[in-house]
Amino acid sequence: LSMGRLMGEYVHVKEPTREMWADKIDYDFATQKGELANARGRAALFHYRAGKLHILGPDEMIAEDVWMTTCPDDDPHYRILMDDLQIKNGEVVSGSGARLQIGRMKTPIMVPFLWGGSKPVPWRLDFDSGRHAETGSYLNIGQQFQVSRELSLGPRIMPTDKQGVGFG
Repeated sequence: LSMGRLMGEYVHVKEPTREMWADKIDYDFATQKGELANARGRAALFHYRAGKLHILGPDEMIAEDVWMTTCPDDDPHYRILMDDLQIKNGEVVSGSGARLQIGRMKTPIMVPFLWGGSKPVPWRLDFDSGRHAETGSYLNIGQQFQVSRELSLGPRIMPTDKQGVGFG
């Protein structure tokens, strides 16, 4: 297949650290370009879905109607939704419409993606998830805005399995 083209429906690819399903795939191995419809799967700890995935080269793609999470459940407890996401040279260069979803509820917490390479941005996003005996599974997400060199402020939300939702 190194010079061929893969066209198929309901494709499942499984590797040791990655797995992917797609309703439709059209991929040219010679040009390393293609399109996938309703692509979903996992890469290491991350789980994802993209309504449409345009592969423009080995390290370049555009994804539409995307979500990603670290929650392994079929119906994730939390995820970050995005209208689109663009990757060049293996790095995320732009994204739009990012929003945190907890369960089935899309929260009002918007994530402004202002990637611009080496340009400094006046905010940062920190994210942590895991499991503790007392709280159960949790997601800890915060968005910090730089007020001065010494001070940053912003909202934080931490939903848990056993202890409810914390805000800060």
